[in-house]
Amino acid sequence: MYDLIIKPILTEKTSKQQDKLNRYCFQVQNKANKCAIKVAVSKTFGVDVVNVKTLIKLSKAKKTKTGYTVPKFIKYAFVTIKAGQTISFEQFQN
Repeated sequence: MYDLIIKPILTEKTSKQQDKLNRYCFQVQNKANKCAIKVAVSKTFGVDVVNVKTLIKLSKAKKTKTGYTVPKFIKYAFVTIKAGQTISFEQFQN
């Protein structure tokens, strides 16, 4: 269940959302649903999840020597946690 979360998305936009809205972004597996994501985040990080929103993004097709690559689907989860709680990403550092 805990392998649903692939990695956190740490960009300037998501950093602003973490500060203002207490919302964190994760790349998750395509088979994950909102209920499973909520349970995985709450068990992994020990926080109370308020809301989960998902987004499926199509990656770009890239030109190669033999033609074009097939675009892949990437699923993101925007997780809002209870006010006053934070998530630290030390376990995702290499």
